[in-house]
Amino acid sequence: LSIMGSFNIVLPEPWKSVMDITGFLTLNIELLQLSCVRRTEPEVSYLFRVIIALAAVVVFFCLYLLSRVLGPLLKIQPWDHKKVFNSAGQVWQTLYISILLVALLPFQCYRHPNGKSSMRAYAQTVCGEDSHDAMVGIGATFTVVYGVGFFTLCLFANVMAPRLSSSKA
Repeated sequence: LSIMGSFNIVLPEPWKSVMDITGFLTLNIELLQLSCVRRTEPEVSYLFRVIIALAAVVVFFCLYLLSRVLGPLLKIQPWDHKKVFNSAGQVWQTLYISILLVALLPFQCYRHPNGKSSMRAYAQTVCGEDSHDAMVGIGATFTVVYGVGFFTLCLFANVMAPRLSSSKA
């Protein structure tokens, strides 16, 4: 539902409000209005949007390591690494389209009457200038690493799952 909000469609109420509320699912940090506290450059804002999904997975593994260290001290069972990988993979799978949508933002430009183009997500960023080129580099890298990499990992897991789950008699 939140992906629909990224399209350039004018919606009537109450659908416009529903789309605004679900905007956080597309990793839109602009909803936090951090620019009211401190002015952020579009490149920094974009980099944060790209990294936030990776940070969620890193948190899983940090909590896993913390449970391994503190588990014996607090006499609680540490987290199982298989369940941590499963949960982290599920988060990434759930956010797959949103993350790729964010990674591809620098490639979405619109034309001005003067012949120049701006990014659709960051109108102040002129396509083809240095700040945009940096965002294109980040977007291309993340598209390959996450988009192609995670997809390949999922394919590999699906191919290997029957072999790994079969019991050897």
